Amino acid sequence: MITLSPPPPGRDSGKAVQRQDIAEHLRTHIHSGLHLGRLAPGQRLPSTRELAARFGVDQRHVTRAYHDLVIDGLVDLRPRSGCYVASERNVGSRQLRSLAQWAVNALAGAYDAGLRPTDVADFLRGCFTSHQLSAACIECNDDQLHGLSVELESDFGFTTTRVPLRQIGDDRIRTQLQRADLLVTTAFHRSEVRRLARELGKPYLAITVRPELLQGIEEALRSEDVYFVATDSRFAEKAVSMFAAAATSHEVRVLLVGRDELSAIPVGASTYIMRRARQMLGDRPLAARVIAMKSVFARESRRALLAFIAEHMATERTPAETV
Repeated sequence: MITLSPPPPGRDSGKAVQRQDIAEHLRTHIHSGLHLGRLAPGQRLPSTRELAARFGVDQRHVTRAYHDLVIDGLVDLRPRSGCYVASERNVGSRQLRSLAQWAVNALAGAYDAGLRPTDVADFLRGCFTSHQLSAACIECNDDQLHGLSVELESDFGFTTTRVPLRQIGDDRIRTQLQRADLLVTTAFHRSEVRRLARELGKPYLAITVRPELLQGIEEALRSEDVYFVATDSRFAEKAVSMFAAAATSHEVRVLLVGRDELSAIPVGASTYIMRRARQMLGDRPLAARVIAMKSVFARESRRALLAFIAEHMATERTPAETV
């Protein structure tokens, strides 16, 4: 079970803010715990009484926070038994409920602004079907190149080209980059890709990672070693340097598929498996133990990508067609 430290103080002393702070704190720990293998669906969570004592708050605030997570589909409350990480059977229905609520809010807001719901639906459909955008993914290692490409393709409908950072000075590669609609990298190589984008006259985006994943890794390092499973030694070097400041007596250990003995990872150890490594592992037990994070991009990065798609769609339409 994850050891929870108290959440940061709320923005004010109101009960709603306290509940929201606690819910967000618990949400972060559950997400990171699932994707590091420290929690599993059906695992029991601390009681409301235990958390109230640990956080120094009224037990009712923790109860309400847990109810917020039930609505999110992250927690099951079992009468006379306690609080548990939600089983995976709830995911589909939760996503449908969330989508339906989002659609109601979005279409009602559009209608209030003088737009017909059918026009909004047509515009959204056109964002992903009228013209497939292309992205050139630029990174120094195969693990992150693969991760960027897969998420851009599966979640946002881009076609992608994978470009190793060391090749961006090659004339042939620059010709490929010139054909891309967007250059995409990680925050680690923002400066190099920004210079390249200026030279080519191209828009670029430096993707950042979901904070709950990073927070989960940093928290785990306070009490134990954290294991990464990857495929490229260049990623191994980067991962160790990224978390060097967070580690105390514990450290990040990176094992490579096909080179290292993965059975060396202790059962129950905090472990993160890169997408490319997971693909290569197939149905091996280690891959089954750690739940894959469907989206690694931070919320701000997802919004920036959606804004780029929407703006591209809007500029392609003629004034008579524009919603």
